[in-house]
Formats: sequence, C-alpha cells, structure tokens
Amino acid sequence: MQSTTGTASHGAAYRAIRPTDKPTRSAASYEQLATRWNPIIEKVYAGRPILTPGGGPIAAPGVLTPAAAPASNKPPPPPPALPPQLGPFIWNPITFDGFETHGWAQLTLFQNGGYVFTGSFNDPSAWDYDDSLAWGVLSSKGVLYTFSHTGSMHGWADRWIEGGSDTDSWTNTGANSAIQGGWAALCAGWRWQAEAGINFDPAGLIDAVKK
Repeated sequence: MQSTTGTASHGAAYRAIRPTDKPTRSAASYEQLATRWNPIIEKVYAGRPILTPGGGPIAAPGVLTPAAAPASNKPPPPPPALPPQLGPFIWNPITFDGFETHGWAQLTLFQNGGYVFTGSFNDPSAWDYDDSLAWGVLSSKGVLYTFSHTGSMHGWADRWIEGGSDTDSWTNTGANSAIQGGWAALCAGWRWQAEAGINFDPAGLIDAVKK
C-alpha cells in the first residue's frame, strides 16, 4: 500500500514523501521520481500557506479589505433658492373703538430690498381726524424692519367749508439695503406686527411695534 502525506488542494504546500514499503519498485526508482518531481512541486506551491498533517491548524487567510470608494468630483448641490418676495402681509379690516373710521393696509417685501407699503382709511363721520399706522417685520435673527404712515381725513361737516377728502389712501414704495442684506434671515423666519391710531402720536405706535 502506497503511503503519502500531504495535499494538493489549492493554497497548501505539498511535500512528497518517498515511499519505502512498496515491493514492486526499488529504492532507486523512487529516488529518481523524487529527484524529478519534488523541485517542480516545491516551485508550484512555494510561498503558499502550509497545511499541517494530522488535522492541525491551517494558517488563517488574510483579511480582505474593501477598496475605498472613489472620491466624487461632483460639487455639492446648491442651496435652495430663496423666494423673491415675502407677503403681501395684509391687515384688513382695521377698526377703532369709539370711531366710525375704518381701513386696511398691506406690506410686501422684495429680495432686492424693495418694499411696497399701501393702505387706506375712511372717515364717514362729520369730524376731521388724523390717522397713523406703524408696521414692523421681525426676522429670525431679531432684526426689526419698520414702516409708518400718517395722514388726515376730513369729515362731511368740514368738507362743506374747507373741502378735502374723507379718505386717506397711500402707496409708499422704496428700497432698503438692510432688507436685501438680511433677506436670508427673513426667509428663515419672520413675524409682523402693526399698530394704528386716530389722533395718536405716531412715535408711540412705532414704540409699540418695537415691543
């Protein structure tokens, strides 16, 4: 019975052992075979992990490390575009306790710093009145933008003598560089407040809006 030790499985070294117990071949024949094949076998399996005969441990294979993902050359996506305007913010109707006077107002802000502040008051009574309105818009960073208007209305009794109109209407337009510079903060969050008065100090209304 021929006796050999080793394995020819992939990844293991092979070591040929010269049999000595087979009667049909001489020791010289096996010596010739060993001389011929052992160098070839050793060359083929050189540097491969060794399998220990007899069920011993096998050298652990190397750990495969995944290749790093190639760096992306794509630029990050641009931030979402800001809206070109905020508003119109509308206050309608505007009424006053103890007075027949009533009205409305609205405010629109634009990305380029422009604004449109418009409104109207009407006095159906016999008396003349001065009207005033203050409007404030507070940004997410705590910056307050204020707008104001003052005007007069003539009651029907005085119109017979002095003329004039029972309506005070206005449209104020302009540009404010601070609105343009703070546009991102306004778009991130805003809150508006307005105060109106009849025969009332306009400065007091602006102070009320700032609070």
